[in-house]
Amino acid sequence: MAPPPRLVGKRVLRNEDARLLTGRALFVDDVQLEGMLHVAFLRSEHAHARVKGIDVAAARRRPGVVAVYTAADLGDYWRPGPLLVPPPPIPGLEFHACTQVPLVKDKARHVGEPIAMVVAESRYVAEDALADITAARRWCMSSSSPTAPRTSSRKRATTTRRAPPRTK
Repeated sequence: MAPPPRLVGKRVLRNEDARLLTGRALFVDDVQLEGMLHVAFLRSEHAHARVKGIDVAAARRRPGVVAVYTAADLGDYWRPGPLLVPPPPIPGLEFHACTQVPLVKDKARHVGEPIAMVVAESRYVAEDALADITAARRWCMSSSSPTAPRTSSRKRATTTRRAPPRTK
């Protein structure tokens, strides 16, 4: 068997460069199918927060919005699902399966965790409808040490905020 070719310091020919540099490349965002719908997610701004309520009525009334979902709307479909697809069995490899819920039900556990989902006729309508959703959240202070005892003097704040307006 021949040794692998050395690539350090060598020019690497790539077959996609011509398409990218000339504007002929096709990306997922370029695909437009008849009847295609678009989805936008309202995501948590806080690393640790309790969701007290979500008002999606205004977003549902917006023209072009097909549906708006929260964890309460998912019913029995709201359950942890696989976060990663397990790899094929490899000797000596230990795989730890992880799960994640589709939408926040009562507590956001990280920044960016999805709270609500808007399905609309265009990407722009879906993103604009996010501004119509009002979510009341109570953010929870986290301790600076994982071994620090929990105390009742920890400060908490309740915020009711609309999603920030979409910038162009």
